[in-house]
Amino acid sequence: MTIPTPIKATGSHFFKYSSAAHLEWLKVMMLEHELYLPSLTELNDPTDGRPKLALLSEEQMVSFLHNAWCKNNPHATISTQTREEAIIRYNVQLHGCATLTRRMSIILNAELKDYRIYSLSKRYDNLALWAKYAADHSGHCLEFVNEGPLFEHALEVIYGDSIQMDVTNPEHRSGYWFFCKRQEWSNRGRGPTHSAAWSVR
Repeated sequence: MTIPTPIKATGSHFFKYSSAAHLEWLKVMMLEHELYLPSLTELNDPTDGRPKLALLSEEQMVSFLHNAWCKNNPHATISTQTREEAIIRYNVQLHGCATLTRRMSIILNAELKDYRIYSLSKRYDNLALWAKYAADHSGHCLEFVNEGPLFEHALEVIYGDSIQMDVTNPEHRSGYWFFCKRQEWSNRGRGPTHSAAWSVR
């Protein structure tokens, strides 16, 4: 499966809905001109920025782990590489691909824990967003002009079926899945829930 390439977010302004529970962020933004960018664990969608790994076959798993080992050990002799491949194959057969995939997922999520995502809308008048993100219309909506070095990196969110990350596919390691959300988050018929987003580390 191919992960679609996100395009630059368009529009003159972006909007961020929030509730009174986050007034401390608003204070810092207004007085110190700093944005608070939430970490992955603070987002509403638990799958944001944390892709599900596709289950590899035994041969794919051995090849992936062996290639990674060789990359980390570029000066290893051919005999050492061959011996390491045999060790990897033994352990893949011993533990199974499903167990190893779960362990890889844990490692990946640990690597991503410092990443942050800021999701924005193109509309200030979306009643569904006021209800969901602004504490049932009791919060606030910030307006940002789509200008400057920060917003020039904002990309459109792509809605669709859940995509599993194939670690053997270089395309899947591009990070584009940061901008992919499941269709149920699109708020279809009432305007997109997240029209523009960017990720930072």
